[in-house]
Amino acid sequence: MQLFPGLFEREIPFISGKTFLPSASGRPDSSLLATVATICAVLRISSKTIFINAAVIVAFGILIPWRKGYDFLDALLIVCYVLLSLLFVAPAIADFMTARPDSVNHLFTAISQAVAYSWGISIAIIALGIATVNLTMRHLRLLYPQPKLLGAALFLGLVACVFVAAASALLTLLFSASVAKGAMRIGFLLLLALILFGPRFLPLTWQAWIARQMTTAGIVRFSSVASGIVILADVILLAALRSARPREPDKIKSST
Repeated sequence: MQLFPGLFEREIPFISGKTFLPSASGRPDSSLLATVATICAVLRISSKTIFINAAVIVAFGILIPWRKGYDFLDALLIVCYVLLSLLFVAPAIADFMTARPDSVNHLFTAISQAVAYSWGISIAIIALGIATVNLTMRHLRLLYPQPKLLGAALFLGLVACVFVAAASALLTLLFSASVAKGAMRIGFLLLLALILFGPRFLPLTWQAWIARQMTTAGIVRFSSVASGIVILADVILLAALRSARPREPDKIKSST
């Protein structure tokens, strides 16, 4: 398996659970690029996925905060940014499960890796965005979201990542990785459409109540309640995974 075609002369061998990237001299390459490639190989993340994610991090972590300035620290925008991690979970779990898990422990390890990877990307984007705002605004003091808001949003993002990872793993086992990716992408787009356009179809009294909740305290309450609901869904999905009957190994393939 070559992560970066043409960059290395030989394929990456796996020896005793470790990955070594050969350089032109045949010795392990200790450069930063080789280190990153080794990590990606261990986690079974394709180079295409890495490059796409890097582009997303630059766009959402630098360009948008640079354009929005102080508005980047808006409470609702911070929650939306944390939920960006959901975009990365389904492709990540499909990559991790390219090699079919041979036990429940390996399956849950793949889910844990996908959650850590995706949630970590959202944290990196937010941290980069906060740094961008501080560097561009040149304020006298450090600008950052309220810790209570940031904690509630990050926890919601974490449990939501577990839900999407578990659902993707279940769909991958029962159908295929491409089905899992497609279903999760459609689900994310439907959720986004519901958030953006759903309230306008509600009665005026409901719309007024929602508008009153669009404060930092209200968004923190929403995040806490939503986290509790998603945790319950996580438990149900993880229990379903334990009793799932997977398809044949050759049916579980990652999409191209």
